[in-house]
Amino acid sequence: MKIQDASDRVYQGRIYSLLDQARSSIVISMYLIRPGEDPTHPVNLLLERLAGAARRGVEVTIYLNTKIEHIPPAKVADGPSFDQLREAGVKIHLISPVRRVHDKLVVVDRRLVVEGSMNWSVAAIQDNFESATIIESPELAAVKLKRISLFPIWDGKARAPSGRRPAAPPHTAEFFPAGAPTSIEVPVALIEEQKYFPAMISYRNERAMKLLLLLIYLSEAEGRPKFWLSPESAARFLDILQDKDRVAIRSEIAVDFENLKNFGDCVDAQFYYDDDAEITLKLPPGPTFTVGNEDLSAGELAGLEDNEIFLRLIRARLREEGKRLDELPPSEIERRFHFEERTLRRTLKGSKLLSAGKSPTRPI
Repeated sequence: MKIQDASDRVYQGRIYSLLDQARSSIVISMYLIRPGEDPTHPVNLLLERLAGAARRGVEVTIYLNTKIEHIPPAKVADGPSFDQLREAGVKIHLISPVRRVHDKLVVVDRRLVVEGSMNWSVAAIQDNFESATIIESPELAAVKLKRISLFPIWDGKARAPSGRRPAAPPHTAEFFPAGAPTSIEVPVALIEEQKYFPAMISYRNERAMKLLLLLIYLSEAEGRPKFWLSPESAARFLDILQDKDRVAIRSEIAVDFENLKNFGDCVDAQFYYDDDAEITLKLPPGPTFTVGNEDLSAGELAGLEDNEIFLRLIRARLREEGKRLDELPPSEIERRFHFEERTLRRTLKGSKLLSAGKSPTRPI
């Protein structure tokens, strides 16, 4: 095994040499590739070498991170420089934004591994202090390539299993790259105990309700109660705070999480400067009920008012019990779900389930 330093200003010349001398393959897994408009831009020169390698028969493959704030996944590899790479035969794979890929990795000819902190950006290549190491080891290269091959590739679409609504609302594909869950399990306590959703309704804290439900959808998609959340992505998905800048969005989402502690304390959120928040759901124990897309889909959260959302949750719960909402007296709904009779009647009158053409004879 041979090891060589390629840190700071040394990186540019040594990576040029490796790319120019590549014989069979170049595989790149990179957090950020940011070309410029000037052909002499250092990243453009790197990409030109990749295109040249592809044109002379080297198999060139790039795996790109797509979880970048303020850049939609579909735009990560847009632009003339990336178009030229594709024209030269370079394969560009976008990694699913469900995870951030923080790699700065180049593997040449399945034996040379270049790894460190160096993104392909002008700041990293020309200005920053950046560490990078070149390791000649076919064994290490094989391990790295195997790992990269297991990355989930994003095809730019939200996969819609049969029976789901075919049209995905804005940002659904970004937030749920493999498609939003078709159903979630909701604790009965959230709709029957006063301190949870009923209190959110009473205090008109719509954002808290939507955010908690979004977290339940995310937990279902992740398959665990602990996961990472981009506050900015959550705001885009719920279509809130769109007139705010990034700092304000992060601040207000953090306040929303603090507010959730007042409604049963069922979420822990750890915020980190300029990074995703670490979320832990602490949902109340006890029985749950299923909320399917016929009741409420993740993509509908942004467009529905809190009363309508609560009504749909109640409807799903009653259906599991073999009951219909329109068969129960309003006093029973108010007693059990703390949903005031006047609010129930107003919500029923304007329910989108009815205005969308759903038969009023069906459970609503």
